[in-house]
Amino acid sequence: MIENSDVWSKTIPTTSMSSGNIEFLREKWSYWFDSLDVNHDGKITKADVDFTLKQFPVVEGLNKKVGKLADDQIEKWWNTYILRGKHEISKGEFLDDFQKEYAEKKLISLPQLNHYLNT
Repeated sequence: MIENSDVWSKTIPTTSMSSGNIEFLREKWSYWFDSLDVNHDGKITKADVDFTLKQFPVVEGLNKKVGKLADDQIEKWWNTYILRGKHEISKGEFLDDFQKEYAEKKLISLPQLNHYLNT
């Protein structure tokens, strides 16, 4: 791990997307989609969110109060970064949305890149 936090706040120019780069990213995003589609019906819906919200406090051994706080944050994350105001999203839409967002970024910070590629 690089110790200098200044390095992580710098922005780096993105290079042009070669077909190999975007294929790699789409494959990685595809695996992520598969893990988020917890009921494996080929789309991410409120049912996937609800299952996660129900299971997370149990799996993590959280008490009711802490579990509720975690649920609120998890639901916000799902709605902000995954569903993005939609009721459901297919794998194709998910991959296209992430590719479009990736292509629109002229500069991307290392923390953002790390967030998108390692979550």
